[in-house]
Amino acid sequence: PFALFRQAQLVPALRMTLMDAPPMLVLAPAAIGSFGKQIEASVQAALRRPRAQLIAWGMGLAAGSVLIAGWRLWRQTSRLQRFRQVPGRLPWIGNYELLDVDHAVETVEGWARKYGEEGIFEISIAGERMVVICNYEQSKPLLALRPFKVARSQRIKKLGLTDMIQGVFNAEGRQWSAHRRLVAPAFNANAIESYKLGVHEIIGNLLDEIDKRVVSGELANMSLLAQSFSADNISKLAFGEDFGSLSRYSAELADFDIYSKSGMKRFMSPIPYWKVPGLGSLIDGGDAALARLFQRFHSILDRRSDLRAATLLQKLVEAEGGKLTHEEVIGNVINIFIAGMDTTSHALTWAFYHLSRQPELQRAVAAEVVGLSDGPAAAEQIKALSMTQAVWTETLRLNSVLPMLFFTTQEPISLHGREIPTGTEIALLTREVCRTSCAMQEAIGSDLDTFRPARWLAPGGGLVSCAPFDSLAFGHGARKCIGMDLVNLYGPWVLAEVVRRFHIAEWEGPPMKEKTTIMQQPAQDVHLRFSRRSP
Repeated sequence: PFALFRQAQLVPALRMTLMDAPPMLVLAPAAIGSFGKQIEASVQAALRRPRAQLIAWGMGLAAGSVLIAGWRLWRQTSRLQRFRQVPGRLPWIGNYELLDVDHAVETVEGWARKYGEEGIFEISIAGERMVVICNYEQSKPLLALRPFKVARSQRIKKLGLTDMIQGVFNAEGRQWSAHRRLVAPAFNANAIESYKLGVHEIIGNLLDEIDKRVVSGELANMSLLAQSFSADNISKLAFGEDFGSLSRYSAELADFDIYSKSGMKRFMSPIPYWKVPGLGSLIDGGDAALARLFQRFHSILDRRSDLRAATLLQKLVEAEGGKLTHEEVIGNVINIFIAGMDTTSHALTWAFYHLSRQPELQRAVAAEVVGLSDGPAAAEQIKALSMTQAVWTETLRLNSVLPMLFFTTQEPISLHGREIPTGTEIALLTREVCRTSCAMQEAIGSDLDTFRPARWLAPGGGLVSCAPFDSLAFGHGARKCIGMDLVNLYGPWVLAEVVRRFHIAEWEGPPMKEKTTIMQQPAQDVHLRFSRRSP
C-alpha cells in the first residue's frame, strides 16, 4: 500500500497526517520492513502500464481516505467526555459481539446493573457511541428536553422504513406539534366513547374463536389470537370494518408482520444492506410490504364517503376542516397500527400467561367480573374492578413491550456533568428506571422482579398511584402515547370478558422467557387450554 501511496505522491502528505495519528497507525509503515521494499519493487514494474497507474491512483486515494477518516474519527472520539464504558468493545463493531440479539434488552439491562451505578453508562454498537440511562434522576433532564432538543433516534430513521409515513408518531419538533393538535381529538374521551360498540364486537369475535378451541379440544395460541384481535380491533375503529384476521388469513396482518420483522432485522444489522437498491426487499421485504399497505389504505380512503362518523379515519379526515393531507391521514393510520397492534397483543398475551400461572389470581379476577353487564356498558364497569385493573397494570410494568426508548440529541446537552454533543444516540431503559426507583419501591414494594398484581391495590379501594412510573410504559410527558387511554380501556376489558366465560388451565411448562424483536415479547408462542365456566 505504501508503494501505491508513493506512486500517487501521497507519502509526504500521509507522513504529515501520521504525525498526529494514534501510535498504531504510526507504527504501520515500520512494520512492513524489508518485505515492504520487495513488494514495492514488484509493484513499481506493474505500474509502468497506464491502466495499472490509474488503478494505483484509485487504490492509493481510497486507502489514504480510509486512513484519514480513521484518524479524524479517532480525534473526534478522543475529545468526548466519557461515561463508564462496557468493556470488550472491538474496532468498528463495538460491543455488538457481546450483544445477544434475541435477548438484547435483557443484555443491556444486565449491563446497567453492572456498569450503571451512576445511572448512566455507554456502549458502542457497530462502532457508534450510545449513551444509556438507567435511573430516573438521570432521565429527568433528558425527558424535559423532549420533543425539540432531543428527538426520536436517527438510527430508526436511517432504517428507511419510515420515510413514507407522515404522522404524529414519526414527526418531530414543530411538525409533531401540528400533527398532535390535529390527531388528538380522535383519541379524546368523546371519541373513545364512540369506539366502544366496535371494540365490543371484536371482543365477541375473539370469544367465539376461543370457544371453537374449547369444542375441538385444541390449545389456543394466544400469541396469534391476541395479534389477530389487535389487528381487527384497530381496523374496525379506523375504517368501520375489520380485517377478519381472527377467522381467516389477512394479507394486511401479514404485511404488518413483515414490516415489523424487517425493522428489527435492519435495526440490529451492523451492515446497512437496505441502502443497496433492491437488497432490502430481497432480504426482509419491508419496503414492499409497506407499499402494499399504502395502496390498500389509499383505496379505503378513496371510498371515504362510505365511512361512518364513529371511525378514526373519518375523524382524521375531518380534523380542523381537513387540514391533514391525503398522505398524512394514511400515515397517521399506519402509525396507529404500528404503534398499537403488536404492543397491545404482546401485553394481552403476557397477561393471559400470568393468569394461567397463578390459579388463585385467576379465581380472584373471575369473582370480580361475574356481575358485568353484557354489551358496551361493561367497559365503564371494568374501571371499578381493582384486581382486573391491577393485573393489566402489573403486566405493563413487568413485561413492558417497549422497555428501551431511543433518542438522538438535536443540539449539545449536559447529562450528569458531562457534555453530550449533537447527534449522540441515547437509550432510556424505562423498565430499569422503574425497578431502581426508590419512590416506586416505597409505593409498591421492592420485589419488582416478581409478578404480583396485589401490590397495586390501595387500602381504601382502587389502585395505588405512583406517577410517572405507573404509566412510563406509554412514554413520558408531551410525547406520551396518544392512544394510552384507548388501550387502557380495551386491555382490561378483554381480560375480564375472557375470564368471565372461560377457565384457563394451569400452566405446566417452564417459566416463559422474553425475546427482543422490534419490541419485547414472549420467547415462544403462548399456548393455553380453555374450558367453559358454569353459568
